[in-house]
Amino acid sequence: MPFVSDAGKMTAFGNHRKRAPKCAPSMQIFRRSGRFPVIRAMAGICLLLMAAGGCAGGKRYAPTEIPGIDASRLIQTARSQLGACYLPGGCSPGSGFDCSGFIQWVFLQQGISLPRQSRDQYQWGRQVNVDKLRQGDLVFFTTDKRGVSHVGIYVDDSRFIHCSSPKGGVREDKLSEGYWAEHYLGARRILP
Repeated sequence: MPFVSDAGKMTAFGNHRKRAPKCAPSMQIFRRSGRFPVIRAMAGICLLLMAAGGCAGGKRYAPTEIPGIDASRLIQTARSQLGACYLPGGCSPGSGFDCSGFIQWVFLQQGISLPRQSRDQYQWGRQVNVDKLRQGDLVFFTTDKRGVSHVGIYVDDSRFIHCSSPKGGVREDKLSEGYWAEHYLGARRILP
């Protein structure tokens, strides 16, 4: 990362120095802010995005206030993204999704804004036993030893749709088979 001197004139790259390029007018405010303008600018952008709710938009509901929506429309929306790319931190069809970004986007298309992270989504709704799952329930997994780390939407017949990994993207898998059965953590019902 380049270092801008207090005078804002020199930039160090490795062991040699050369003149820093002139900043565009919009970048002048960052140059005046101190020795690490890029870091401060990025921190400001991150804080702004966090205050705005990340990729969230639309109405926010408490877990017990979510209005009824048609679960089949929710599943249809989720299936419309089958094959979409995986992108860490992604939350849109244009750029790709991660698991919780995919869930957030699907529910947002129905007018419901969920938290961005899977561990926060796990706090919403009410707990459901695996033998009582129905369309639209969120299913959670622990893929590491730190608790909730993955989420999907239950479809039916032990199938769920999720954004799995860079190799898989958005896809459907069996809840009752192999890896997912071993790492299943629980389910939450968001829809009434």
